[in-house]
Amino acid sequence: MLLIRPFPKPTDTLPNYLLRLTAANYYRNTMQLLRTNNYKLLNNRLPSKSVFFGNLDLQRVAQLANVSEKQISQLTFHRLKSIRCLAFQQRFLIKALHLSGVRLCPQCYGELGNIDFINSLTSKTYCTRHHCRLVYIHPQTGNYLTWATDYLWRDAENWQSLTNNEISDSEISINQHIEELTHKPLLIEQYPINLAEYCDLLEFFAHFLHVSDESEHSFRSNPITHFGLIRSPISVLSDHF
Repeated sequence: MLLIRPFPKPTDTLPNYLLRLTAANYYRNTMQLLRTNNYKLLNNRLPSKSVFFGNLDLQRVAQLANVSEKQISQLTFHRLKSIRCLAFQQRFLIKALHLSGVRLCPQCYGELGNIDFINSLTSKTYCTRHHCRLVYIHPQTGNYLTWATDYLWRDAENWQSLTNNEISDSEISINQHIEELTHKPLLIEQYPINLAEYCDLLEFFAHFLHVSDESEHSFRSNPITHFGLIRSPISVLSDHF
């Protein structure tokens, strides 16, 4: 049992809660945290997608955090047939979620100590609060960030990100919509839509529109990476909203 056991928050995903437990108890990474309760990990890897969907021993995790298994289960996503999942009472397309890695705003993480669910949306590329792109590559190692990255909780707030000097107004607008939708529905032609429905619209337009001046691929399937930052051009989509 851990010495420090922060209580689960309604905004937590299971990977984020495990990261908060890791940080509170100064473990190297989430895998080391789980091993303290004799949890066995295949191939010495943390299966991020499985953790999001609760495909692990939730009872053992609950014992580790000294909370009920029901509380841990409430942090997981639930599959709805084959293409959608239920997350935070909304029905998201699974392909609209980026579950294998971590993307974050260093300043937000330093202030809040957690990684918001919306950073796991494929279309979320930018923090409008701090005017910077989300970091997804470790600046020292060059490796993709994962929920098992060593000392992610300790180092993330000190990483640097680019400002908005190379981002389009449309991309800023879309990211602003995503952030606002965590608090209230968005009105489009007087019709209210929630966050999952907005992501559906982005997926729809991404399928039919070429949004990069230099590429024939959609913004979702061909992110441009540079300096360890998300640089997915989303040019004309927001003009439709």
